[in-house]
Amino acid sequence: MPLPVAAAWDRASPRERSLAGWGFALLALALLHALAWQPLMQDLQRSREALLRERATLQRLQARVQPERDAATAAMPMTSVRPAVERVLDAHGLRSANVQLDVHGDRVSLLLSGVRFDALVELVDELSRTAGIRVLEARLIARVQPGTVRAELTFGR
Repeated sequence: MPLPVAAAWDRASPRERSLAGWGFALLALALLHALAWQPLMQDLQRSREALLRERATLQRLQARVQPERDAATAAMPMTSVRPAVERVLDAHGLRSANVQLDVHGDRVSLLLSGVRFDALVELVDELSRTAGIRVLEARLIARVQPGTVRAELTFGR
């Protein structure tokens, strides 16, 4: 403490010291509020407003794209999921001993123990484009061979 402040502190009575301590604490709280709390609350409000704007933009874009989605889905033949998956596997040369195919209602689980990642992407893309079949669940595990993965996929509409 500066010397004049220390001398004034020593001359002050216990009551004056207590009042000075409370005044300092009140001043510290006011500074904390002005320098930290208010800007934090303003940023929070701006973030909330930006979130509302982004949600509104998302809804407008989804509404704009929805008719195209509906038209694309209506144009696709309503084939069973399993034959479509088998057809695309055959077309890409992925039907082999390392492929397991299980049917669970309108879902097909596919296990490819070792497949090139780019071939897997092509498979999923073709199923989506030609048959309207989407990946509902996916688990990809990198293999030792570069560019290959173990893929556990569940397809459905």
